[in-house]
Amino acid sequence: MKIRKIFTHCLLALTCGYGAPTLAHAAIPNGTNTASVRGISSSQSQPAAFSNTATVYQDCNFGGYAVGLGVGNYTLAQLTAKKVRDNDLSSLKVNSGYEVVLYENDNFSGRSIILRGQQSCLVDSAFNDKASSLRVRTATPTFAPPQATIFLPQNNMEFAAPDSVTISVRAISPESFGGVAKVEYFSDGTKIGETTTRAASGRYDYVWSNVPLGTHILTAQATSYQGVTGPLSAPVTITMWWAPPKAQIILPDNKAVFTAPASVTISVRAISPESFGSVAKVEYFSNGTKIGETTDRAASGRYDYAWGSVPAGTYALTAQATNFQGFTGPLSAPVSITVKDAVDFTVYANPATNKVYVVSSAKAPITSVQLYSVGGRLSSAAAAGEVNISDLYDGLYFVLVQDAAGNMQKKKVVIQH
Repeated sequence: MKIRKIFTHCLLALTCGYGAPTLAHAAIPNGTNTASVRGISSSQSQPAAFSNTATVYQDCNFGGYAVGLGVGNYTLAQLTAKKVRDNDLSSLKVNSGYEVVLYENDNFSGRSIILRGQQSCLVDSAFNDKASSLRVRTATPTFAPPQATIFLPQNNMEFAAPDSVTISVRAISPESFGGVAKVEYFSDGTKIGETTTRAASGRYDYVWSNVPLGTHILTAQATSYQGVTGPLSAPVTITMWWAPPKAQIILPDNKAVFTAPASVTISVRAISPESFGSVAKVEYFSNGTKIGETTDRAASGRYDYAWGSVPAGTYALTAQATNFQGFTGPLSAPVSITVKDAVDFTVYANPATNKVYVVSSAKAPITSVQLYSVGGRLSSAAAAGEVNISDLYDGLYFVLVQDAAGNMQKKKVVIQH
């Protein structure tokens, strides 16, 4: 608590002059002949606060000396010149629209505090008798930082690759705080771009190209011309997927059988939405190895490839389509074919008398020989390459031969006893 030295001509218990207690003339730092004691004042009253931007007071509740200050910066030396003592301020009044910044040390250093309006006691602010320099200035506006809201795309929207995504942001910042200088855009926390231009719609748009497949969380952030950056916008989730071109083998049929050296036409139905570039080519594979490709669609609407001189063996055929934008779809479902060695059965003797013999050019054993009359009646049969015909009538017969590999041929024989 401040104790000011006051000199009096009379004790409080005595009377001076006409019996009213009076105080001697005292020098006050602000140069005014004024003195005060709690409850007692001199005949010369304390002057009113100066009509300046701010008035600082020595004591709490606007007591003690009072010094008016205009807008400006005041070091300790400048305050002393205005009769303000070091570490001696306890209250102040600030005109509307202005503020005072108190500094704990000289030359505007150390701890500081910004004060506005009437501050009756700086004890509560932990700045009582602490100021060694100060500034009086126009009040810094209290404002909300610029705000950004993603207008488009809407939350949980889906896009088909390779679409681009336009991120349209509504950004606001009062012109008094500089307006919006730029808007930044983020995907999954990583910046993907920014714009400084407001579109005719009033929004800030950014076109995100080459969007990776998958789910992404978009946010945006606005910065004012005063360099104040606002918070991230509420997140918006999008998903980028794609419909790849697809291929389906129509021919040959699954488990089809061919004879070597075979010529196999592989006919494929391939589709790709026009928005994804349509079908540019179809590739053909046998047991995982590419055997050819075509870029032409046949009159049937399918993509055909002639696979020639196919040797004996079993093959899993697949196909794969690629669109004009370079996206390649998955392999088609496999189609299995079998190519067998060429087999020829020989029937002798011909004409035959008592027996018919059949031999094969292949290694597979003969498993069935059947003789049919011209009218189609089964006349005789055997499980091997020898048939007894001694009881058959003379005439022309058809011989149906089959071996263990599934090869089958029809021959003719004349029986003549």
